[in-house]
Amino acid sequence: MRTILTLALMLSIQQVIAQADVIRKSSMSVAEPSDITSWPGKENFLVLADKAFLYEYAPDGTQIKSHSFESLDVEAITCSDKYCYVSEETLQRIHVLDVVTLNEIHAVQWHHGGGRNEGVEALVWLEESRNLLASTEKDPQFFTLFNEAVQPLFSFRVEGINEVSALTYYGGHVYVLSDEQATIYKLSKDLKKVEMQWSVPMINPEGLVFQQGEKVIVLSDDAAQWVELKLNKP
Repeated sequence: MRTILTLALMLSIQQVIAQADVIRKSSMSVAEPSDITSWPGKENFLVLADKAFLYEYAPDGTQIKSHSFESLDVEAITCSDKYCYVSEETLQRIHVLDVVTLNEIHAVQWHHGGGRNEGVEALVWLEESRNLLASTEKDPQFFTLFNEAVQPLFSFRVEGINEVSALTYYGGHVYVLSDEQATIYKLSKDLKKVEMQWSVPMINPEGLVFQQGEKVIVLSDDAAQWVELKLNKP
């Protein structure tokens, strides 16, 4: 396993903890939704399901259409202005799709030294730096930064993050969702520490994406629910 460069610093101030409130929730017809991401150039979202299906969803949670591709145990999706990146956890691959047609261009194998079912759990595209950020789930949890061609640059840890189920990017910050902790973490812009965190009143939160007005959408895997949350100020 590659040497992990520890960028985490001990927090000099106490982390701020707040509560996320449920605004609205609705049932989804998708079995085991894994992740959700914004779709560049469109107002709709893309929802990823475990059995290698992509679903287009309207902002109100209405399913529009589906798109399938060949893969196993997909966990995460994120899109740039050119590509959509989809992680396949079991075989430790990242699929690169055309952002417009959603047709697969190629897949990149990335073995980080974990077990067969310990590949990339979460992905997010960082538009300003034009890099791809990935995270394993746990045991061990760590982040890896890739370039646009999915070539790994370096790996690191963040103090206080031990389990990850989803990532998203908003307002220049990376937000981390933890399934086991039912918590959303806001990272500093340099990715070195947790700046704030919210307790999420949900079971099995999986996907995470922002809507306008500081509202977030979180998917529930087991319950197959679309949940809209407000991140309250402390």
